[in-house]
Amino acid sequence: MPPFSYRDFTAAKDNGERFERLAADWAFLCEKDNLKRVYGCTEGLENRIKKSLGADYGGIIEACSGKRYSKSRIARILAANLLGLYADDTAKFLKAELPLRVLAVKKERADELLSALAPVNCENLALEGEAKKCFSLTSRAYSLWRHLNYPPACDNPNEKMLLV
Repeated sequence: MPPFSYRDFTAAKDNGERFERLAADWAFLCEKDNLKRVYGCTEGLENRIKKSLGADYGGIIEACSGKRYSKSRIARILAANLLGLYADDTAKFLKAELPLRVLAVKKERADELLSALAPVNCENLALEGEAKKCFSLTSRAYSLWRHLNYPPACDNPNEKMLLV
């Protein structure tokens, strides 16, 4: 694993508590109608989640899971709710033409491929409709990940109370 990836990985694995707190707080703040729009939140599950919101993240998952609803399903619902990723949007994203996102390139072909892909910069693309909304949600998820893993440094001790 490259050193820069290893640094990100080791930094990210210790911040689960911050994410859990944020997801639980966001579920507390959201409206039932928005929670109901999340994929997998069906058959009145949003009511069950809202009733359990006095607890922490683990408590919400324990209170809402059972034979019918798995813990991982509740965790996915809380994560999707935090990101604002709703079932109707997801269906539209799957049908939309989204820009190419390169995840990896072999070292031998890096110069050739990266020079060909250089004009395809997601920030400068003229995205429209669902592709623009999908890119916005992806950017929001990445920004959240960056914030949870590399929060801004605060010199003022009162400002630290505002960071989640």
